[in-house]
Amino acid sequence: MSDKDSVKKDLDLNKYEDLEGMTLNKMKFGLWLSLNRKRIWRFIIIALIAISALMFVYSIYNYAYYFLYGRQADKNLLNEITSYQVDLNTYRDVNSPKDLVIGSISTFSVQGEYDFLIPLTNSNLKHTGTFNYCLQASDDTNIFCGSGFILPGTNKNIIIVGQELKAKPQNTKLVISDLFWRRLNAHTIPDWQAYQNEHLNLQISNLKYSAPVNGSKSPFHTLSFMATNFSSYHFARLPLDILLYNGNSLSGINIYNLDNFLSGEVRELNFSWSAAGERVSRVEVLPDVNLLDSQVYLPYQGEIQP
Repeated sequence: MSDKDSVKKDLDLNKYEDLEGMTLNKMKFGLWLSLNRKRIWRFIIIALIAISALMFVYSIYNYAYYFLYGRQADKNLLNEITSYQVDLNTYRDVNSPKDLVIGSISTFSVQGEYDFLIPLTNSNLKHTGTFNYCLQASDDTNIFCGSGFILPGTNKNIIIVGQELKAKPQNTKLVISDLFWRRLNAHTIPDWQAYQNEHLNLQISNLKYSAPVNGSKSPFHTLSFMATNFSSYHFARLPLDILLYNGNSLSGINIYNLDNFLSGEVRELNFSWSAAGERVSRVEVLPDVNLLDSQVYLPYQGEIQP
């Protein structure tokens, strides 16, 4: 045997290393691809045809199912959506706030000046309202304009005093503008009545009224009472409506402000104002404060007012 044949027999191809990265496994894989290329393409074509056939059959099934059952299901769904929209509109109508009710205007003449009282009613138990208003004469001229509020489910009075007019206005009307309703937050105020009782626990006691003396040149109403703040809140200003009645008929009005009225405070009040000869059999003193406005409260010591 020659030396060349001996060298060939001693070669081990598994130890072959190509300097450019071509390994024996890569060479074998390439050879297999070359030998089986037609079979591979045939397999891929058959697989794609099978997938296409399955998708075609699935599409035919879905179209047939829709024509048999789907159209009726769509009609039922449309009817449900329409019914839901009707129910939603009904819900909005039921839960939207009702209009503010404006009562008859009472006018009082006191020594050349005029006082007015306009009752308002909010029948919405879960809505509070803020608004602007103008008291107008019959020719639409403004007698007085201001801003106001009304709490949920309450009656209140807009009281305007001391208006100097040339003559008693006729056919006056109250014009409300910029009325904004706000629904109570059920998380912070779950029970409005309890919230109201907690924040406004005012007692009016020892109420004494003195009628003007007959024949006096300067007749005055004289009123005194004790005001006690049983709530836990300090008030920067607590407005009071003073209503004078002759029997069940309103005969006069006035307003008074309790400034810096502290929690637990008992304050004695005495004051007088001009009268016009009206008869008075009883007096009511009613608070008129927006309990939902943080600005009406005085902060406690060390507390930062919002």
